[in-house]
Amino acid sequence: MAQVLVIGDDLTGSNATGALYARLGLRAVTVGDLAQVARYADRVDVLVVNTASRHWTPARAYAAVRAAAETAGEVPLVVKRVDTTLRGNPGSELDAVADVLAAREPAARIRTLAVPAFPDAGRSTVGGLHLVDGVPLTRTAVANDPFDPVRHSRVAAVLGAQSGRTTGELALDVVERGPDAVAAALRESPADIVVCDATENAHLGTVAAAAARLAAEDRIRWIALDSGPFGAALAAELGLRPEGGAPATVLAVVGSVTDRTRTQLARTETALGARWADLDPAAPDPGRVLAA
Repeated sequence: MAQVLVIGDDLTGSNATGALYARLGLRAVTVGDLAQVARYADRVDVLVVNTASRHWTPARAYAAVRAAAETAGEVPLVVKRVDTTLRGNPGSELDAVADVLAAREPAARIRTLAVPAFPDAGRSTVGGLHLVDGVPLTRTAVANDPFDPVRHSRVAAVLGAQSGRTTGELALDVVERGPDAVAAALRESPADIVVCDATENAHLGTVAAAAARLAAEDRIRWIALDSGPFGAALAAELGLRPEGGAPATVLAVVGSVTDRTRTQLARTETALGARWADLDPAAPDPGRVLAA
C-alpha cells in the first residue's frame, strides 16, 4: 500500500516530486483522476495526485484537495506539494489536508512543517522569507504573475492569507545547530504550522531528522508542506520503505581514474551512503568486492 501521499497542484511539479521519491527506491506514480487513486493506492509506495488546482479559487482548490485526501485513505505520510515560488492556494490546500486528518484521527496531534526550500533549484528560506536565487519573492517575476501574483515574501504571510491555523518560524541558526536543537524548538512552539528556514540540502535533512524523532517520541502526526525535496527527506527519516523490503541494491562499475571521478565517488559516499571497493583488473575478485 502507499506509504506516502503527495498532493500537487500542477502536473510538472507533481511528476518531478514523484521522481525524488523514486530515487529513494520507492515506487511512485502520478494520477490526475480521482478514479485512479483507488486503483493505484495499493500498488505503489508513493501516490502522487495532481489536482491541477493552482489557478483555481481557494474554495475550489480546497474541495479538490480534500477529495483527493479522503479518497486516498490512511497513509503514513501526507505531503502537500506547493509551487517553489508559493503561487496558487497553499494555505487553502493545506487546510484541506489538515481537516481530513483531523476528522480521521481525532486523537492525533497533527502539525505541519512548512519547508518550501529547494536548494538545488535556487529556492531558500531565511528569516521566514522565501528567496529565489537570494531575492525575496515580491522582488521577482512571480510578484507580477498574470494568474497568481505572490503578494508576500514571508511564508507565514502567504499561508496566513488563506489559512486560519497558527504559524511559527524556525530560524536558520537553530537549524544549523542540528536535530537536537530543532527538536527542542519544535517541542516549545505551540504553532500548528512551523515555517523552517533552510538554504542547503543538509538543512532539510536536519529538520526531517528532528521531525522523525518527535513523531516517534511525542506521537506527532506531521504534514509536510514543501516543494519536493523536504517531503522525500522526511519519508527517508521516518523509515518508509518499499512494501516487501528494502530498496533494490544498485551496482555501479566505474572505470575512470580522474580526480573528478574520485570527487564524485566521495560525494556519493557522503550523500547516499554508497560503498566503493577497488577491483584489480589483473586479478579481479568480484566476490570479494561484492562482499565489501
